Amino acid sequence: MKRVGISTAGASLLGTSALLTACSNDSESGTDTSTDETSVNIAAAIISSDLHNSETSQRLAFSIFDSNKQIIARKPTSVVLVAPSKKEQVFKDVALRDKGIKDKGIYSVNAILNETGPWLVKTKHQSKPLELNVSVAQDNIAPFEGDICPSSPTPTNSNPLDAKILCTKFEGDCGLHSNSTDQLLASGKPFVVLFATPARCQTAYCGPVLDLTLEEAKKFDIDIVHVEIYKDDVSNAVLDAVTAWNIPSEPWMFGVTKEGKISKRLDGAFDQTEIAELIQELI
Repeated sequence: MKRVGISTAGASLLGTSALLTACSNDSESGTDTSTDETSVNIAAAIISSDLHNSETSQRLAFSIFDSNKQIIARKPTSVVLVAPSKKEQVFKDVALRDKGIKDKGIYSVNAILNETGPWLVKTKHQSKPLELNVSVAQDNIAPFEGDICPSSPTPTNSNPLDAKILCTKFEGDCGLHSNSTDQLLASGKPFVVLFATPARCQTAYCGPVLDLTLEEAKKFDIDIVHVEIYKDDVSNAVLDAVTAWNIPSEPWMFGVTKEGKISKRLDGAFDQTEIAELIQELI
């Protein structure tokens, strides 16, 4: 796996480089300032990062928003993925994922992205078609499903390692820093790892996903580890654990089986339902 620095992959949701505006017969460019949602320019943006060539299905997530950068995804939609070879995968009635992240909802599909290069994503909002491009790399960066979990330690209350602060949301411990991942691997029990830096996140999702993870932690008998991204609350130096896991963006969540392998991963943005599904597959 190649190593990259922490990127703003999730932040592209509110940027311009990763999106295309809705298909239209209108030859004029610019932003429609009408308050009628059917006439306002809308766009879609990929939230997932680290998409790569694999015969194993992987999560591709995106959202839909208007020209005011307000997320307007509300109802189920359809998705067609077009590979570089022009082969298509069709997903009907893709549900909106918005439990716990109301007004920040996303769509996600589990797709076989088995061709390297540019893919086309076709979707729609109400009657308006939307298209966006996504690049599929040859290899993954962060651990993927079936990979062996990195065995390096993560910061804990008793051994913070290189972390000056364990949780930027609570200015200390959020209750998910009792165990290090190397200790949990040795225990032979499944566990969950969340990489998120609520106070410094490039997107609006790190804080909410930590809150939702804490809610799910009350429901299931499973160890969950939270790891910040940076060594402190001001510098851009990342934790050794982030380097060991090759985390390219934020936030990320990984499920780890009792055999010490990655079972599932979520990134960019995910709702409470997806968190629960990841946990339930482990127990």
